[in-house]
Amino acid sequence: MKYVLLLSLVLAIIIPVYSFAQVEEIKPGRAILEHILEFIYTAAHWIGQGIVNLIGMILPAVGIPEEIINPIGFLALLTIFLAVAAVARKVVWFVVTAGWVLIAIRLIIVIIETYW
Repeated sequence: MKYVLLLSLVLAIIIPVYSFAQVEEIKPGRAILEHILEFIYTAAHWIGQGIVNLIGMILPAVGIPEEIINPIGFLALLTIFLAVAAVARKVVWFVVTAGWVLIAIRLIIVIIETYW
């Protein structure tokens, strides 16, 4: 979670600074941010619509209001992001651990070759 906040802070600082540093290019920087936010909104809407459709197929008698589609999608998108971040964190620890084990094995081999 702290990495998400850190990334948000960095982006919040870099994007305006970059835009103001090049005054004639304010619109393209803002356009890129708008495209990113539009992509996130569209993805969340599609995911929310898919979840609502799935619930509708399972429970056809339940009428789900349209205004709940986007919150469901954003929550699902956040859940997916957190799951990916948790898996990535475990993978990073595995790689770091494997690296230390390999370095330790290499050091043991060097020590054995030196004193053998």
